[in-house]
Amino acid sequence: MITYSWTPLSEDSTALLEQVCALHNAEARTHVGDAASLLTPRALLASAASPDMEIRVLVASEDGQVLGSAEVWAPLLENRQLGVVDLVVAPERRREGIGTALATEALAECQRMGRTTIDSYTSHRQDTLVPGGDTVNAGDEADGETQPAASISVPETTWRLPAEDPSVAFARSWGFRPALMERVSTLELFSPAADEFLAATPSSAPEGYRTVTYEDAAPEEHAEALCTLLSIFADDIPVGEATTESEIWTPERLRRTEERLRSQGRTTVDTLIIHEATGAVAAQTSYAWKKEQPHLVQQRGTVVAREHRGRGLGAIVKRANLAAARAAWPEGRVIVTENSDHNVHMLRINSAMGFAAAAADVAWRRTLDEERG
Repeated sequence: MITYSWTPLSEDSTALLEQVCALHNAEARTHVGDAASLLTPRALLASAASPDMEIRVLVASEDGQVLGSAEVWAPLLENRQLGVVDLVVAPERRREGIGTALATEALAECQRMGRTTIDSYTSHRQDTLVPGGDTVNAGDEADGETQPAASISVPETTWRLPAEDPSVAFARSWGFRPALMERVSTLELFSPAADEFLAATPSSAPEGYRTVTYEDAAPEEHAEALCTLLSIFADDIPVGEATTESEIWTPERLRRTEERLRSQGRTTVDTLIIHEATGAVAAQTSYAWKKEQPHLVQQRGTVVAREHRGRGLGAIVKRANLAAARAAWPEGRVIVTENSDHNVHMLRINSAMGFAAAAADVAWRRTLDEERG
């Protein structure tokens, strides 16, 4: 008999969480292979311990075997109307109603928590995406009747999702609509393409600026200015229809985030570009690495302040951090990053670095006052 239970997030539940993580990791590998950043109980428990986020885990099990799970992630600072549901079912146990039962209870839990805007995510290999063209969109009408859709459009990209994809069909059946697609791209850390980018890009900042590279914790003298830049980051990146409230960063929040990354077993390498006249952080980028996956380096984000754009700082800050990552993690093999197709400036830099598209992550959204589709 299949049972469904909310699992306390504690060291006592590590064995069960190992199974939950294994399901998520197997699913992630089907889309990006070795470039998948694997979930671990350590990382999940560290995130759950944060005062910035509440996490609840619903597990479907039978005879001690985890068959599926649904995690609810609820921000506790901004975006308190938002709940993020991450759902997975073992491939061999799909089409038995497990996903439906998990989704029903997870959405009910979101409602109990007062979360009325719900996001969820699907992943897709690059070769499964449909190039933009004259296909019928979901809900489009022809000859006065709604027609079946061969592919589904996503805001701010020309790529479309195959309507027959099981994850797409499941999300739509629950009333979710595509809100944003992010391109997942990879780069060999020590590739000729990366060598060429290092050789072609200035190794120092232009006059009036300087670079600062550090590991794990931002220098105290730049913490306040870095928080100013991070607070505008969410407002500057393209988010399609997955809009959220602005995040307000403070030095205390920054230090909590750094500590959480360390608790998850991650080390980071960051580079800042400082505007010398004002002390402002004009640009920032960050990589993360963990010993459980020594081959993988994860791009955490890159941002250039609006008033400092047009000076090549995006390429310069990424060049400095790429060189630092090579020195810090010689065992690293591949860098993985995500960008919206609408983020043309960053995509241009990534293309110059040699990044190649491997997959896409799609954010889906619905509100709980909407009828299920």
